[in-house]
Amino acid sequence: YLSLVGICALAALLVSKLWNRLPLEISDTTFGTRSGRRALGTVLGAILLIFAFTTRGRSEIWSSELTLWGEAARNGGTWRAHMNYALALDNAGRADEALTEFKKAVELGPYAWAHLNLGLAYIRRADSEQGLSHLRTAVRLWPSSPDTHYYLGRGLDSTGDQKGAEAEYRRAIELRGNDVMALRSLAGLYERQGRRAEALASYRRLFELEPAKKEYGKKIRALEQVDDLAVSNSLFEQAFSAQREGNRARAIELYEELLTLDPNHRQGTFNLAYAYRNGTGDDWQRCAELFARVLEIDPGYSEALFHLASVSWKLERTEAAIKY
Repeated sequence: YLSLVGICALAALLVSKLWNRLPLEISDTTFGTRSGRRALGTVLGAILLIFAFTTRGRSEIWSSELTLWGEAARNGGTWRAHMNYALALDNAGRADEALTEFKKAVELGPYAWAHLNLGLAYIRRADSEQGLSHLRTAVRLWPSSPDTHYYLGRGLDSTGDQKGAEAEYRRAIELRGNDVMALRSLAGLYERQGRRAEALASYRRLFELEPAKKEYGKKIRALEQVDDLAVSNSLFEQAFSAQREGNRARAIELYEELLTLDPNHRQGTFNLAYAYRNGTGDDWQRCAELFARVLEIDPGYSEALFHLASVSWKLERTEAAIKY
């Protein structure tokens, strides 16, 4: 602490003056030069020894974030002390203890970062209901923070709510235009959904912000493969043409080839599922798998949801049919 510099300087000055004023008479006691300096030296030595042991103890506490924040949290710590102690426990692999400390941080006041970290802890424990509740509270407490929106997006993404995750990532980018974490997550989301143009635009922007990251260049080159896209479009057109002409077998063959090249082709997957819908036996099983895959690519595709419900009913999966 900086104030100790002044205190130590003042103490040194007083000791120096006292040292030079010996012999000295205090009340009825007289201190000669030798005896006085010996007594003063003994007192100073004892003080130094006490300080040395205290310093050693404090150094052990300050040796790591775990011991430092643990000490702060145990001695009337604020919400931030408990939160940082929880983060240190989490890094040390002590997840259960970390969760307890995150809860204490939340109890000590309505702070966005406390709710955010508790929410992420619940998400890691696969408790999405509690996790998303705290993450949304963090956004409500600090709506202007790009971080609260980004981490809510991460939480929604982990539970499969891609539409909600996209909205939160976009909000984080709006609040902080060069938010690399949100851009990276958004680019990955677009890529998983097969939205090549949007993924490509996001990776190009990332590459502008972080030109040293070689993986962005690789992603861009892969997405710019015009030949693959041309082949994909050609296969889709041929398959669709065969399907309209009633050549079901040829349409299925071409759609399967298309999905080998582009597994995230939403319309190709949907059309293939519809082609299998006109078959029997194993075709219906494959049909259900494909309609489910369409919904993974685009959760908002209501027509695929309707057909998945119908196919589930055909397969006598009553509960699934009612659900869809």
